[in-house]
Formats: sequence, C-alpha cells, structure tokens
Amino acid sequence: MAVVPQNTELTVQRAAELLNVFRPWLDGLLEAGEIESQRVNGRRRVLPGSVREYQGADDARRRAAAEELTRWDEEMGLPRVPLLGGPPLTPQSRRPPA
Repeated sequence: MAVVPQNTELTVQRAAELLNVFRPWLDGLLEAGEIESQRVNGRRRVLPGSVREYQGADDARRRAAAEELTRWDEEMGLPRVPLLGGPPLTPQSRRPPA
C-alpha cells in the first residue's frame, strides 16, 4: 500500500501502478467515467481519492462475486477446496459428501 497525499494529482501511469493495472486498462476506466479525472494542460490527472474509491468499489464487487460462487458451489454440493497455503487435499477430502 502506497502513501499518497490527498491533495496530490496523480499521473495516469502512477494511478495505474497504484491499482496494479496496465495503463490502457486504466485509460478505459477513465474514459468510461469509472474513475474521476481531470485534464491539466492537456494531460489527464487523477485524484488519489478517486483511485481509493474505485478500489473500494472493486473490492466489494469481487467479494460479492466470490460469495455468489461459494453459494453456487454449496447449492450444487461441490466439495470445498482449500485455499493456497491450506492443508493438502487427500483422496478422502476430494470425495463429495455422502
């Protein structure tokens, strides 16, 4: 996590780095109005608050999608698979519940 003063304007490249996305992807988000930006001397600038706001909304969308997929798995009775770093799967843990 980077510390950026609230009143600093970010270049598009720096905002892309903070979001960990490619600049063309961020350009598309800016053009679509997903992240607020302004033009200064013909160049686009992004406020850190707009980046943080987008990050929060994107995190919420990702969490909601993951929860929905988990619900679907449970409804279909699929076995739970441990996350990375969890205990290894055994043949018994791969079998669907009886």
